[in-house]
Amino acid sequence: MIQEVKSNKRYFISIIEYAIMNNNWEGFRMGRIEVYDNESDSSYAMYEGFIRLPDKAFEQLRDELDFKYFDKLPYLRFDITEVE
Repeated sequence: MIQEVKSNKRYFISIIEYAIMNNNWEGFRMGRIEVYDNESDSSYAMYEGFIRLPDKAFEQLRDELDFKYFDKLPYLRFDITEVE
């Protein structure tokens, strides 16, 4: 039996990681950010965004947002100029 988790916060964010099969992108990860709205009757994500980030930045993003609830949608801005 799957237990449904409810929150009094409006938005739920999930990050789905994709496999990269191209060796030219070693050190990077790709994925999708999905945003769900608790006020919507739909079981589908209301927003989706695709991302490709260095491994470290992807992990930081996942730690910060994945499977968490928010009252307001976070503003995401990526300024990555170097890859370690």
